[in-house]
Amino acid sequence: MNRTVRQMLLKAAETLRSAGVDSPLLDAELMLAKALKVTRTHLLGHPESPVPGEPAELFLLWIKRRAAREPLAYILCEKEFYGLTFYVDPSVLIPRPERKFLVDAGLQYLKSQPRPKAADIGTGSGAVAVTLAKYAPHAAIWATDVSSRALTIAKRNAVQLGVAERIHFAEGDLLAPFAGEKFNLIISNPPYIPSGEIPALMPEVSRYEPKSALDGGPDGLNIYHRIITNAPEYLLPGGIIAFEVGQGEGKPVRAMLLAAGFSNVKAAKDYAGIERVVTGEMPE
Repeated sequence: MNRTVRQMLLKAAETLRSAGVDSPLLDAELMLAKALKVTRTHLLGHPESPVPGEPAELFLLWIKRRAAREPLAYILCEKEFYGLTFYVDPSVLIPRPERKFLVDAGLQYLKSQPRPKAADIGTGSGAVAVTLAKYAPHAAIWATDVSSRALTIAKRNAVQLGVAERIHFAEGDLLAPFAGEKFNLIISNPPYIPSGEIPALMPEVSRYEPKSALDGGPDGLNIYHRIITNAPEYLLPGGIIAFEVGQGEGKPVRAMLLAAGFSNVKAAKDYAGIERVVTGEMPE
């Protein structure tokens, strides 16, 4: 006899709770809804419905993966960001809620310009580039990543969300693929975790997310140094550079921008009061 939705959820939540998962019942609900190809609302509205064999087997497989602390986004191959649903897999970093503040800064600037051109450095899943293209349709977006697999996923998301024709993707290291180009906005969420801190991160991050998208070198600042050193060659006068930064990195990144000759250097805080975005302006 097939078990009911309620029975499967309670058992799965218990398994995930024992494994140390932060939101065991919610994760179980999302996975069972996906396995049954229904909405979570529909699922919760029919707790006594039997779960057929094939979806039940898939659900139990997913529960096993989640209990091993594989991120839910990788199991379901999707993550919502800025009201959009992105395809993700273990070759790209999972979009974080705090990335909203970086996109907010980028959109605010782009919407103030008539025909802006923006470059997303280290695009990964394309979350930043695609979101900018979606909500600033007058802007031309360029995006680069050193990983060909990441670019494949970013392109997939651009197609899925209807903005592929307005994003130019290029494979290569940081700004190198943009030789000869000039931009109004350079935006980046670079790797910024100090190398020595990665093993102590939660298992979902340390075991599963790509190290190349996390590791910012001994102090977490390596990629900031490299981008800031070369950015003046690629920014138009009056253009903006915007970074997401890790906790405690706002001050040194601001200092780097000032030392490189940027003006109007400032930081924006996230909901927790942590400096999350640092911006600077290319002098006229």
